[in-house]
Amino acid sequence: MINKNTPVSTNRLLQLEEVIKGGLKSFIDVGAALAEIRHSKLYKLLGYKSFSSYCEERWGMVRRNADRLIKASVVVENISSSTDREIIENETHGSQKALLTSKSQKIPTPCNERQIRPLTKLKPQLQPVAWHRAALTAPDGKITERHVKKVVKEMLAEQYEDSIVENPPELPTLKIGSPVQIQLTNKSERQLNQYDRTIGIVEKITELGLVVVKVWGEELPPLKTEEVKIPTATTKMTVELPTETIAYLMEAGFSSVGEALEKLRSSEVNFGS
Repeated sequence: MINKNTPVSTNRLLQLEEVIKGGLKSFIDVGAALAEIRHSKLYKLLGYKSFSSYCEERWGMVRRNADRLIKASVVVENISSSTDREIIENETHGSQKALLTSKSQKIPTPCNERQIRPLTKLKPQLQPVAWHRAALTAPDGKITERHVKKVVKEMLAEQYEDSIVENPPELPTLKIGSPVQIQLTNKSERQLNQYDRTIGIVEKITELGLVVVKVWGEELPPLKTEEVKIPTATTKMTVELPTETIAYLMEAGFSSVGEALEKLRSSEVNFGS
């Protein structure tokens, strides 16, 4: 039940929910409304303990879909607020920059969330560039999710080509099965923060060049290539062990956990059950 002691927040919540009710006619407005409800925790006015339960019980919408709508509304805002000059300046590929410069025309606004979902893989300043490039090169003028995904893939490849010279030649090539250390560049992903600096194994590399890593059997959401690093042989990590395990190692005569791990690696000791 709505708390009557907070009329301003209550009125705002009612306004935002009206947007969502009529919206699902405009995914942009719905995403923006959900973003404000999540950020200001307005769902608590209705007695919901979490944004996830609010989405599921109030709107029959899983949290993943709500987050997608929120991200989509942010992308559209980036697109609509960017000027032609900013878009051309952020375009790094010569031939495509010439295309954007030569073709001056009104670029359509995205009409559905799936159409711009691939753009969330790019940095904010490159999202308008990708959308404009997709609009100018779309077959028969139809901007489909498949075409936008193709444009995003090309842009990610171009970024890689531009930066590959910065990598030392001895840097190993990332491949499936490689051990990597996670080094997050976007700290806003709450569910991923706990894995920052953790060692994992590359499970797969997506068609967009993103890296899927497994940590102790758990598959994480795709990471950007700059968010994973091939660790050196001396990579230091903090390891938490149960008290019983530490006591067992001490009783076994090891002077440290590091010594036990070194012996295990050299197969001089076998940890039984």
